Amino acid sequence: KNYYIKCMDEVGNENSDDTVPNQNIPITFSVGSRSNPSVLVTPSSIQAEPGQSKSYNVQITNNDQNWGSEYFSLSVIGCPPGWTCTLPSSLNIASGASQPTTLSITSLSTATDGVYTVNVEAKNSAAVNYVGTAQASYVVVSCKPELAVTGDNNFDTKTKRGSYVGI
Repeated sequence: KNYYIKCMDEVGNENSDDTVPNQNIPITFSVGSRSNPSVLVTPSSIQAEPGQSKSYNVQITNNDQNWGSEYFSLSVIGCPPGWTCTLPSSLNIASGASQPTTLSITSLSTATDGVYTVNVEAKNSAAVNYVGTAQASYVVVSCKPELAVTGDNNFDTKTKRGSYVGI
């Protein structure tokens, strides 16, 4: 079945073409709106020894409305030289929906103690000006426990002064 749209000019005059049936066809449409995606990293900070691999949960939310499914390119910004920071390259997410993924970070075995921060970025592939970011911190703590116990006159008589006790 063919449908035609009744046309009117600004004054209200209908189309004069007699070959076009005069039918009013309801047309509905949605106006889409774009917003920056949301990025959530949990936990936001993880403590590890040098060389360890740690995983973070990442959730990307498509905050656009009425645009359907869209691809978001994902990247890790600021990964320290020599470290491995991995994240899927993209996700397809419906408007208003969220999708989880995983960020993995492995430090060098020679990494020095300190806080290292990277940014997780999600960019709408169809509208690249719409970007969301979140930070993830990897805290390197060298675990080299050393405990020296020295004896004195009031300490355990079985421990000689200046001796070390392993724990």
